[in-house]
Amino acid sequence: MINLIPNNCIRLLTWLALSSIAFGSHARAGVENPSAYTYSRIFGVSEAEARYRSLKSVAAAPLEARIQAAEPATFGGLYVEHQPDFRIVVMFTRKPAETLAKYTQDPVFVAGTSPQSLEMLLATQAEGGAQLQARGVEFESGLDVRRSLVTFYVKDEVAAKRTLRPLLGAVDFVKIKVVKGFTVTTAIQGGNRIAGATIACTTGFNVFDAERELGILTAGHCDNAASYQGVAAPMVFQAEQDAGDYDVQWHKESATGPRQPQANEITLINGPSPTLEITSVLPSTAMHLGDVVCKSGISGHYACGTIQDMNSMSNYNGVIGRYIRARNLSAGPLSVEGDSGGPVFSNHAAVGIIHGRGGEGTGFENDLYYMPIERVSVLGVSVLTEAFEVTGIADRTENYFRPFSVPVTYRGVPKFPIELTLERPVCPSGPCEPATETLSEKTPSPLNYTWVCFYPIVLYPPPVIPPPPLTWRERVTLKDASGIAAEPVEYNLHCSGCPDCP
Repeated sequence: MINLIPNNCIRLLTWLALSSIAFGSHARAGVENPSAYTYSRIFGVSEAEARYRSLKSVAAAPLEARIQAAEPATFGGLYVEHQPDFRIVVMFTRKPAETLAKYTQDPVFVAGTSPQSLEMLLATQAEGGAQLQARGVEFESGLDVRRSLVTFYVKDEVAAKRTLRPLLGAVDFVKIKVVKGFTVTTAIQGGNRIAGATIACTTGFNVFDAERELGILTAGHCDNAASYQGVAAPMVFQAEQDAGDYDVQWHKESATGPRQPQANEITLINGPSPTLEITSVLPSTAMHLGDVVCKSGISGHYACGTIQDMNSMSNYNGVIGRYIRARNLSAGPLSVEGDSGGPVFSNHAAVGIIHGRGGEGTGFENDLYYMPIERVSVLGVSVLTEAFEVTGIADRTENYFRPFSVPVTYRGVPKFPIELTLERPVCPSGPCEPATETLSEKTPSPLNYTWVCFYPIVLYPPPVIPPPPLTWRERVTLKDASGIAAEPVEYNLHCSGCPDCP
């Protein structure tokens, strides 16, 4: 029970509260959608057209899932083309136009012919990878859906061919390419520097756990003991997964020192906007070959590229895993040393965490490899996608001198303790000064505070004069421990009737 007592007002507050690290400012300067801005300038279209194409690409995900489930033997894959015309190509091993027509009449989707089904390509890649790993042959592999081809990248060609001889004799869509190296990992608001004793990396997205405690992501191969730029106290390591499909860890800020703001934002280094608000998550099932993704890193800065391979497979730290590979839309590398752990995004959606870049001799030396964002759930965390804000307080009509509860609904994950301020823009019974209280207990939405309609009544001489009906305008402001303040919300409270008056 919390007591707030402004002049002529008695407030009894009972709180059921809440819980957000993106470290940094909340500036909104710059373009509204950096991804669309970049796309429009690279492909020579309007930003409206760029947003339209992005929506079409996202809409392709449920269509692809339906087709893959219903036509596994003939579905050859799906990819996006941006030039000379925007289109989404859906491939089948037979009757492509007839099969596609069963699922969509949208002219953006066009049918193509594939020699092999996607199911066959994935199965062949998995079988070849398992055989090479069993024999201790180092490798990476990738799928070229456009050419219906599986390629294994190896250093020891003789050993690889000897191991894969039965497979190579059974199919004609497997290639072996000799390389000098494999994927190189490229090592708190996402997009900022986090430094350990041996490596400097980039922070990813702000996240929160089941207890609504906030933290920050980076790559699993980065140092566990690290400091965030501009914060004296080291970050506190929580957990990591660093093998196979997973290259991710997360940290909380130190319990000592001032709280750092953590909002649903990332920093764009040398980008068209200083920050980007993250409002959703796009899993790998919603992404396709040819889709545009962007990233920010402490070394490679802001850049965008197109997805080249959804199934890049490698033996990462002793376990076979799959990552997504993207290529820069402009000249130069999309990922360099120091970018590891940085955010990969599409428009305002989180899509992944930077894993590395291509190895020497692969032809992918400038390409970026990233871990799909849905895999962060292995750490028991979720990406922060909502700003801290009060979403509503309903108008109330209540009797005098009877306590009642007022629900305050909110979004986001603020840091506790929370500072609550109540004030009255209009106070009909005289001046009412603002009252502030600190709330320490974390609780979910809605917050509930108990209020009492109060008004002085005359008890002597009789008769008793009951309070007149009055409408009070209430303004509620919340501010979390890091200084993030939700916009004030106002509501009307009508006080009338006094059944308990003498």
